[in-house]
Amino acid sequence: MVSGSKDATGAWKGVALTDSGGDLTMFPGWDKNGVYISEFQLKLNSQVIALPAVDVAWKDDGGISLAHEAVFRDRPYEMRPTVDPNPKKKATDPEYLIARSGPPQNGTNVAMDLLVDKIRWSGRRAEIAGPTSIPTGFLYNTPIAMPQPSGLPIRGNESHRVFSVSAYGGNLYLVEASGPCTSDCGMQGPDTNNLFYWFEIDQATMKLRQKAKVSDPMLSLLFPTMALDGRGNAGIGITGGASAQHPSIYLFTHLATNAAGKIDGPFLAHNGTEAYACAKGPDPTTVGWGTYSATVQDGSDSMKLWTLQEYAGSATPCAWTTMVVGFQLQH
Repeated sequence: MVSGSKDATGAWKGVALTDSGGDLTMFPGWDKNGVYISEFQLKLNSQVIALPAVDVAWKDDGGISLAHEAVFRDRPYEMRPTVDPNPKKKATDPEYLIARSGPPQNGTNVAMDLLVDKIRWSGRRAEIAGPTSIPTGFLYNTPIAMPQPSGLPIRGNESHRVFSVSAYGGNLYLVEASGPCTSDCGMQGPDTNNLFYWFEIDQATMKLRQKAKVSDPMLSLLFPTMALDGRGNAGIGITGGASAQHPSIYLFTHLATNAAGKIDGPFLAHNGTEAYACAKGPDPTTVGWGTYSATVQDGSDSMKLWTLQEYAGSATPCAWTTMVVGFQLQH
């Protein structure tokens, strides 16, 4: 879907990119050269759709063109394309897509690598190469249920994906959720709650520049998403909850001036007020939680960030409550 102007409340146009059905997950990314959509369905594995930037626009009141659409199938599990707002990006510079190694959702102390693919354009023709495997030194574990002050715990299994990838200054930044490691955890140490990892990758060398494990002894953390502002400061939005805390909206930050691997937070952005209940889903011992988490840079002011997060704010069963939170990071 593409808006006709900077006014998002105005007219939009759209085009169908896939005829796949079922419980799809689709994530967009973009740079100066194109728009990229990653699609995952268990029976299909991952596929990536790439459109050159010149085709994704309104022209003479025409629609979006699929004349130069490229579809790359059978990619590694659940890839995420990068958001790269660099206006000076060269036509020959690649777009990056990142996944993690290991089983799709479940696992115990699985050594985790980051898998990086590249899309390059030659005119309006796209080609993909990869993946490059980058060891992280961290262990992936199945996310566990998040407790609530009352009622059933919230199912955490869906919090297993790379949800966000951003580019800035020749580096890639991403967050990856995981369940806790409880034994044989090596240097990263044990945890009792769901957590996430934060990474910076050097595009030139395809090696990690810095990394962090982000966990909290009181809060279980689900569905982290991240964006960078115009100075390279990272803002992360997430659901946090505990046996004494209704599911709430929290923020974490890493300033460009911070020491390597330093993540500040959690900062409470909006307090949950109810326990979430819903008698739907495959597991009668837990309740589901939507993957409604997205964090983006403001399109008109690169120093502002917005995060869309879910929280528990209704006593009505199966009633989702979400909020958009705007924030700005200061050096």
